[in-house]
Amino acid sequence: MSTFEILTPIHVGTGETIEPVCFQVNGSVAKRYSLADVVSSMSPERLCDPNLLLNLTNNKSKMDYYRIFKTDHIQGTPMYKVTWNIDLDVHQEVISVKSGGSQVIHEQIKSLGKPIIPGSTLKGAIECAFIYDFLKKNLNKVAMHIDDYAEQQKRSKSTPDVFYLMLVYGLDQNEIRHLKLNDFIKGLYGTLEVSDVEFKQLEVFYIDRHNIDPEKDVMDLGIAECISNGQFSQTSDFISINQTKVKLLKDRYTGSIEKQLIDAFCSQENLVNAIHVYMKDMIECDSESGYQVLYEEVGDCQLQINRVNRMIRAAEKTKDTCVLRVGKYTNYFYKTVSWLFKNHFGAIYKYDFFELFSPLSKDNSNHNKRGSKNNNRSPKPDSMPRTIPLLTNGATTWPAGYLKVTL
Repeated sequence: MSTFEILTPIHVGTGETIEPVCFQVNGSVAKRYSLADVVSSMSPERLCDPNLLLNLTNNKSKMDYYRIFKTDHIQGTPMYKVTWNIDLDVHQEVISVKSGGSQVIHEQIKSLGKPIIPGSTLKGAIECAFIYDFLKKNLNKVAMHIDDYAEQQKRSKSTPDVFYLMLVYGLDQNEIRHLKLNDFIKGLYGTLEVSDVEFKQLEVFYIDRHNIDPEKDVMDLGIAECISNGQFSQTSDFISINQTKVKLLKDRYTGSIEKQLIDAFCSQENLVNAIHVYMKDMIECDSESGYQVLYEEVGDCQLQINRVNRMIRAAEKTKDTCVLRVGKYTNYFYKTVSWLFKNHFGAIYKYDFFELFSPLSKDNSNHNKRGSKNNNRSPKPDSMPRTIPLLTNGATTWPAGYLKVTL
């Protein structure tokens, strides 16, 4: 069995939003109802009111929609409960208007009414750690091939899924197709099996994207249901390698590249070590001076970062404990790869930034020659990355998504 501890709130979204009128708040607890329950709680006279029907026809603003359907007494059975530590006045503001417009709540994924971290989310975090560690271990080979890769990317509109194989082995897209490496990588990742992890408690948080430049405005990202920190859960082995699939993969792919990748990936010890390497660099990236100033300005966030940092460094000394970062509002994989390359390949990072690292579409950039500048709305190589989303319930501020796992 593996044990999971939520270190900071985690949001893994369904992609859906919840109308705020579906929450009925009583103290620090909110009950979530369906919109159908909200409507059925209104009297027939209210529902058939000609003025209300006219308003529904004419009003295009969700703020008006919420005002019409807001009710203090919702009939029916609540779907679930959430902790609501933002004060009640703020909730009333949410129901009507916030930041110039109506505000919905981003829904946390659940199974049978219980919040979960899907196995696919955990698996994706492990895969990111593997790729990052693979690149870092092979930086000498990356240095040999990065110029050719950047030249290839000038003719491409997207980053290939196997970009790290192109950087390490010096392959182009034609060679990737000939060796069927995209299919191989799918099979390789398919050997890793990770279960969903169920938790009990949800809490709502405001999400704001902060910039380390104090002159930049804070961006309101809304409100989200999150798996609240301090919870524990247990499930089957966190990292499980299906040896039957490994054997089939070895029988089908016999090349030296494939063999090296199978040996590297299909090992719990290797994957845990990769997570240690990745997370150590992630927290270091988020502990640079500009971020520290930001954390001090937003309350006790620096305390939370320091605590996570200590846990990452303690886990690094073990074989059976690791810290992961998962879910939305983390934005980490390409940000951290960008940081890695910025530290090791400064000149290439600067001149080939748009081909290798920019998160925006290459269609929006002018990169026909080295050193050309993008438009003012695009990130620049000397200032990327500069932002971080933070979660707050009004009393405490957290970085999102940190999870401790004891295998």
